[in-house]
Amino acid sequence: MDEQSAPAHPALNDRAGWRAYWDAQGQPWRTEPEIGPKRQAVLAERRDQAIQAGDTVGAATSAPFMGVKLDRADVEWLLATHESRGIRGPVEADDPAQRLREGPNLQSADLRQAKLTGLPLARANLSSTKLDHANCSQAHLERASFVGSQCAGASFTRAWLIDASFRSANLRDALFTEAHLESANLYQADCANASFYIAHLDGAYLGQARLGRATLRRAFFDPATSWNDTILWDEQHVAASLADARWNGTNLATLDWTQVRQIGDEREAHSATDHDGKPKTKQKWQDNYRRAVRANRQLAVALRAQGMNEEADRFAYRAQVCQRALLRRQGRIGGYLWSGFLDLLAGYGFKPVRTLLVYLIVIFGYATAYYLFNDGVITSPVAALIFSITSFHGRGFFPGGLALDAPVTILAATEAIVGLVIEISFIATFTQRFFAR
Repeated sequence: MDEQSAPAHPALNDRAGWRAYWDAQGQPWRTEPEIGPKRQAVLAERRDQAIQAGDTVGAATSAPFMGVKLDRADVEWLLATHESRGIRGPVEADDPAQRLREGPNLQSADLRQAKLTGLPLARANLSSTKLDHANCSQAHLERASFVGSQCAGASFTRAWLIDASFRSANLRDALFTEAHLESANLYQADCANASFYIAHLDGAYLGQARLGRATLRRAFFDPATSWNDTILWDEQHVAASLADARWNGTNLATLDWTQVRQIGDEREAHSATDHDGKPKTKQKWQDNYRRAVRANRQLAVALRAQGMNEEADRFAYRAQVCQRALLRRQGRIGGYLWSGFLDLLAGYGFKPVRTLLVYLIVIFGYATAYYLFNDGVITSPVAALIFSITSFHGRGFFPGGLALDAPVTILAATEAIVGLVIEISFIATFTQRFFAR
């Protein structure tokens, strides 16, 4: 475009004018007024010093902007004037001709709270950079390096982070909602309380990443996603929130599920307050418990599909516990009490030891009652125990002298009914525990 057809230089405070100006210049990603000549000279000098020291532009061996506070206007100018491999301007990640280009070197710069929305920062070196609470939403950060960076509270919503490296980065409270993290490297990254809601983590490396209190709801994984020694739980041994995660055959066997007491969806369901600290409404209570039930069942199915039946049983049991709480919140008291009875009696079929304990309590409890109220017929503890066992299993016999309407006879009849219920429960428990696979 020649000078006569170029749009006039906008006024400093004319933001709409600057947007139109940059669109006309073929740089639609720019939104800020251009930095002044003095600021340009300072930034250019720092960048040139790195080049003169023998470093390639964008190389990780130097940090020309170490400790320098940069804002969006600075970064836009650095991108527009960036040169590598004989090409000027930002790296276009989708251009095969730019496959070997290096992005701008912003290593160790101070970009805290910077507004970097939508910027083309592919292959940028952001190692050891301070990005706390920066807004990188919808930015193109393919193959960018965030090694050792401080990104607490940063937003990467809908950002393109394919093949990006977050090794040892601080990602606490960061937002990766709908972000593309395919093949990204999060080795040893601190992702506590970070949100990966609907994020694409296909092929991502999560080795030794710390994901306590993180949100992985509706996130996408695949068999290439690596979980080697990932710490999925926090100090209370509560795992990340996992409802509706698309596991897609990802290998969950490398996670130590014995360390997980419950998943984050269940903790949130039990909490009396919402995310904003306000008391939950009745509908919110129910929604949270439905999600907790769903999350536990989904995880149990995924674990069982990979042969981890013991681990799957624990989460299937937690799903039933959450279902019971949901029944209470729905006002279905009959179903709630019956569910509690099944939990006490057999742990919903996942805890057969409970059935054995109940069996022994009933047997010895009734035996004690027979011995104390024996009408002079049951004269020894052994006789009382035998009478209790035979009554429990519905094959009791009545010693001579006991009438059908005698207290001991009536008591034996009640034990036979209780025994029938417990025997049915035991059979169901045995079947669930050993054959329902």
